[in-house]
Amino acid sequence: MFLPFRRIRHALLEENKLRRYLTYALGEVLLIVFGILIALQLESWRQQEADASLERLYLRELLDDLEADIQRAGGWLDRYDGKVAGLETAKQLYYGKIEDAQDAGMLRLISYGAVGSRGQLLGDSPTFEDLVSTGNLSLLGSSEIKKETVRYYVNRQFLQKYSESLRSDYASYVNATYPFDPQNPEAVDPRDLARVLARFRHAEFIDLVNQELTYAHTLRGAVENQIADAETLSDLLNTHLGDK
Repeated sequence: MFLPFRRIRHALLEENKLRRYLTYALGEVLLIVFGILIALQLESWRQQEADASLERLYLRELLDDLEADIQRAGGWLDRYDGKVAGLETAKQLYYGKIEDAQDAGMLRLISYGAVGSRGQLLGDSPTFEDLVSTGNLSLLGSSEIKKETVRYYVNRQFLQKYSESLRSDYASYVNATYPFDPQNPEAVDPRDLARVLARFRHAEFIDLVNQELTYAHTLRGAVENQIADAETLSDLLNTHLGDK
């Protein structure tokens, strides 16, 4: 490739034309520098395109995770009224306001008071964890997107820990009193019925009922806020994707 340049250089030196040689040498250097700059620019463009592609992938995966959060938290809210109704029924039984303590419908309501009291309120957050562990959080578009994404997941983690701190042993107590089959909620073993009234009139039971009611009432507002935050962040990510 450089053979023609060498020949020209040798020819100029042999003719003792130093000025022309220096001019030619300078042009050769500039040509090499220009080629290097073009190569660096092309590499920079390729890296920018790769980063933009990876950013779009992360944004779409974040949107999927946010939708899962909205669905899961929304499912908890959908069961809130039934949960509270079951717990209020348990209180009525404890205070002697319900005469037939062996009614299957009443027992089913009391069991429903335990719904949503175990397990994670929200699912995992694999995309955000990957962004943090790989250092790719910097790829996310604007500073606003980075700030709002971090804020959402910090609040999300707080909600998860907070819900765990409020959770009671109500579900364990009820399940230990008699087994509940979601596929056959009317089924009650007659041998367990004799224990129901005594267990559900015990002081420990009303303590658990009140603790579980506190859990339900306190989390309701926090869950509604979490859903609103997830929807706001989703709108921001969708807008950013639409601008690309």
